Amino acid sequence: MKQYNTSLFIFTRDLRLHDNIPLIDALKKSKEVIPVFIFNPKQIDNTNAYKSDNCVQFMCETLDELNEELKKHKSRLFYFYDSTEVIVEKLLNKSELSIDAIFISKDYTPFAKAREDKIKKVCSKMSKKNAIKIDFVCLENHLLINSDVIKTGAGTTYTKFTPYYNAAKKHKITDVTMNSYSNYYSKNKKLPNEMSGNIHKFYSKNNDISVNGGRKNAIKILEKINKLKNYNTERDYPSIETSHLSAYLKFGVVSPREVYYIFKKKLSTTHKLFVQLHWRDFYTKIMNSFDVIKSAMRQKYNKIKWTDDPKFINHWKHGTTGIPIVDAGMRQLNKTGWMHNRCRMIVSNFLIKILHCNWMIGEKYFASQLVDYDPSLNNGNWQWGASTGADSQPYFRIFNPWRQAEKFDPKCEYIKKWIPELKDVPAKDILKWDTKYKEHKVKYPEPIVHDLQNRAKKTIQMYSSIK
Repeated sequence: MKQYNTSLFIFTRDLRLHDNIPLIDALKKSKEVIPVFIFNPKQIDNTNAYKSDNCVQFMCETLDELNEELKKHKSRLFYFYDSTEVIVEKLLNKSELSIDAIFISKDYTPFAKAREDKIKKVCSKMSKKNAIKIDFVCLENHLLINSDVIKTGAGTTYTKFTPYYNAAKKHKITDVTMNSYSNYYSKNKKLPNEMSGNIHKFYSKNNDISVNGGRKNAIKILEKINKLKNYNTERDYPSIETSHLSAYLKFGVVSPREVYYIFKKKLSTTHKLFVQLHWRDFYTKIMNSFDVIKSAMRQKYNKIKWTDDPKFINHWKHGTTGIPIVDAGMRQLNKTGWMHNRCRMIVSNFLIKILHCNWMIGEKYFASQLVDYDPSLNNGNWQWGASTGADSQPYFRIFNPWRQAEKFDPKCEYIKKWIPELKDVPAKDILKWDTKYKEHKVKYPEPIVHDLQNRAKKTIQMYSSIK
């Protein structure tokens, strides 16, 4: 086993010490490990149109707790602000640090893959300059099952979930590895170009955020996960709480392997939360294998001429469409940074297939609001709703929001929670607001569209005309 003098471990979205595969590997093979986190301006600055303050808040809360855990090992998180490759080169330039290896978790978005390539090139460049071999070690860590394991018979990435899931559920999940090492870089030492100031300067705080960061909060959720024993039958009802684990998984506060084995211990094998873990892997592997960031996966649908009416988009974003189930979902998102999954499907379907707006508009807006924003999952879910992606719903499947509300929020408990203007309106009238709005003197608008059936027909024409 190769041994290193000093390794640099770059935390990204693996903000934990336990079951952190490349971190444990670095600690095992190195005399000491410098734990760093780099705030990249391209991600963290307000010039990033996809930046979510809710996401950054959750991340910084998690970093605070991670820093406290490292202090127990007489270390700390060393913070930097710049492009990752710039910081790495500056640290490698300091010969007194004797850094001879860089460790990082493998990631799958175009941005992350470009980052890994840049670090690798810096290591090669500095190896020649310093006349010392600097290894770049990039290990899988984010997925339940590694990206190269579950393939079709032809050796390609699955684009249909059911056959993927049937193959994946037969696969043995890697055991959880606890971290018993303490050979971290001393907290009393200083590094060149460390970031000054409080990390919480990078976002505007949301006191109503749906979940707060930190491993302790994740563990509390997992300890009580058996409370969701009826999830299989209740998960589509927005008035009933779900696990809220998504943000913790996105930032690797707990590993998917930890989550899997706690599920296995506390839940039945047929519980749908297991399936959700595999959907997460599935969409990440799609992102890793296909160009889906700026294009429909089914590329012919890039030809669709969307209306993109600015007034419709504005009403949709602010929860003022006059369609109660849509507005309730959007108001929940805007206030808390989270939205129930059933409502995510309803509001996306409404924007795309009723208002005839490009799915990328919705994808981008969700990215800017979600506390659990994950590029792979957000893209996968929006392309599913738009019928343009992997294993998408057929384009002629168009949700009627009135029927969705009647089926999944029949008493309007969810709607009334997020639209207090309707709290005194009978549920039966809310469910027929398109005809009942004139009967109630409340400060809630008339629906912006009434002709849902005609709009649905136009959607089918828009898709079917593309050859």
